[in-house]
Amino acid sequence: MKKENWFSRNSRIILSILGCIVVIGLCCVPFICDNWFFGEKTTIAEKLKYIGAFIGGILLTVNAYFIYKRTNELNRSNNLTAKGQLDTRFKDAATLLAQGNTSAELSGIHALHQIAIEASKTKDQKDYVKVIKDILTAFIRDNSVIEYKKDDNGKILCDKFHYFIVEKANNNKSKLVFQTIVDKLFKDDECEIYAKYPKDLSETVLIEMDFSDAKLQNVHFKGAQLQWIKFEGAQLQNVKFWNTQLQNANFTNAEFTNVEFQAIQLQDAKFSNAELEKVEFYNVLLENAKFWYARLNNVKFILAQLENVNFYKAHNIDKVLFQKNSWNNMTNFEGTAFENKTIEELTEIMGNPPTPLNE
Repeated sequence: MKKENWFSRNSRIILSILGCIVVIGLCCVPFICDNWFFGEKTTIAEKLKYIGAFIGGILLTVNAYFIYKRTNELNRSNNLTAKGQLDTRFKDAATLLAQGNTSAELSGIHALHQIAIEASKTKDQKDYVKVIKDILTAFIRDNSVIEYKKDDNGKILCDKFHYFIVEKANNNKSKLVFQTIVDKLFKDDECEIYAKYPKDLSETVLIEMDFSDAKLQNVHFKGAQLQWIKFEGAQLQNVKFWNTQLQNANFTNAEFTNVEFQAIQLQDAKFSNAELEKVEFYNVLLENAKFWYARLNNVKFILAQLENVNFYKAHNIDKVLFQKNSWNNMTNFEGTAFENKTIEELTEIMGNPPTPLNE
């Protein structure tokens, strides 16, 4: 520890003495420079009155300074105390999450979320929000199990559409635990505190999860297995579904902004009455998908495989970019600008002729 010098140890005494000397000196000045301060006819009583007011002003100023200083020290002490309490609560909540039983895990999730809410309101504690977001998303990833089918050399096998063949997909936790995390991150009234941070849900297994009316911002589902998921009325912004398997996903009335579906299987997906803005379907298998009454703005289908896809009364389909897609005669454009298009015209739009149904 660095040793304090003599001046540092006695700084308050020295400053007090100097302050007294200055005050006394200033009080003497009016008597020495009488004419300059008060004029020749000023009485001693009047001089003392002005000097008293001057000294009183100085004392008030000094007193205000010390009050301000004490208040700052008290606030600093309170902040340190609050941070220490938050640190303790954080450790306790994280410990609960690692207990391994459902009741403790649920308690840990609720406690961590409450800490994140409180920390978001204090400038020097906001880092807790990102840390807690990372813990909750990692908990889902760590407890998801995906096993791919491999050949004798350990290479992952792909199907005819070049998608990885999943041999096993499940999770090690109860549905309630995963759903509670989903609710806190995307559906809670205070979920906006996590909005700006990327949420990595890659390689996760989510089965029968409810994302209805959720706010999904900056979420990555790379390699995820999503089965029977409800996205009804959800808001999806800057979301990536890469190499994802989506079975029976319900996006009815959902709002999409800057969303990417790449190298994924979308089987029996519902986009009815959804609003799609800046959405790209690249190298996607769309099987039995429904886009009834969907509003399509700046949407792209590139190298997509459309099998029995229904665009019934979809809006702005004539402004959609279709490029090198495969499709079959069961693709339905009824009620759209393509309704009366011939096979030849649709072939030119799609980039390929329709494939026979038996292929």
